[in-house]
Amino acid sequence: VGREPPEEIIFSWYKTIIDIIVELSLGAAAGYDPAWAYQTAAYDKALILEKECRYFIDAFLNGYLGRRDSFDAHAAEFNGLADKAMENPVMGLMHRDLQSRNIMRNKNRFYLIDFQGARLGPLQYDLASLLIDPYVELPQATQSRLLDYSIEIVGQRTGMAGDKFRDCFRYCCL
Repeated sequence: VGREPPEEIIFSWYKTIIDIIVELSLGAAAGYDPAWAYQTAAYDKALILEKECRYFIDAFLNGYLGRRDSFDAHAAEFNGLADKAMENPVMGLMHRDLQSRNIMRNKNRFYLIDFQGARLGPLQYDLASLLIDPYVELPQATQSRLLDYSIEIVGQRTGMAGDKFRDCFRYCCL
């Protein structure tokens, strides 16, 4: 108890979780009714600007750092970021809160919980949430290997080029 599993075991667990994410995104989207979504039917530019960028201004810049920045002062940068994040998405059903605290393990099987943010959106967003989790410090090399694995399996299912997948992933990370 208290000992961390070897890196290769962690890597294999994350691969399994990525397989679940890909199946959720690409497989479950067909039977998903966007009317079930809580705030908006899809993750789009408007949601990025309001729920991601405005939150950054309010919670981080003004709340945590104590600054007095206005959203409008950063609107051009935020619009560019939102446009880039939606440029090459692999659209499907996204969890939208896929960090370690929403992944449960029982008898070597993994389960996702906490779906109130689910909606149609980019698979890359969930992958970014998983790999850049604030509660788990995955080594950069492990993150890179897992991203490469994701690009490979998504490419096999969708035909998407790795560079386009990676571009969208980078902007979803931001």
